[in-house]
Amino acid sequence: MASDPVGNHIPGISRRAFLAGGATVAVLAVLPIATAARAAALVSSSGVVKRSTFTPLLGATFRMLDSTGHSTNVVLSEISDLKSSSAPGSETVFSLVFDGPKTSARPSGTYRFRHAQTGDVALFVGPIDRGLKVKHYEAVVNQR
Repeated sequence: MASDPVGNHIPGISRRAFLAGGATVAVLAVLPIATAARAAALVSSSGVVKRSTFTPLLGATFRMLDSTGHSTNVVLSEISDLKSSSAPGSETVFSLVFDGPKTSARPSGTYRFRHAQTGDVALFVGPIDRGLKVKHYEAVVNQR
């Protein structure tokens, strides 16, 4: 038990408990840094979503999560230039098409797309056709 300068005992924690607690806080403080570093790989230093982030993931499965936590597996099936783009292959002007099951069609809206290599990326998507076997969702990235 600790004492004040006069000798009165002050209830508190031991030095060992204090140091153990400090070490736990230090470890917990580092965890968000790792998550932030993974998310930073998605964007350039200016905060722009990049085409090159998604290119190696063509054909990969993502979890598409809505604001309530409901999720659907979708596959990144296409990365293409916008028809109005004057810069083919642009890192900041392109569209992404995801294919999902027709049985769990989702309305237009902002969803989090989760993948092990990218973490979560928020994109506004909308269904682009009726799809006979799958539902197609398109996200347009236009960051000129």
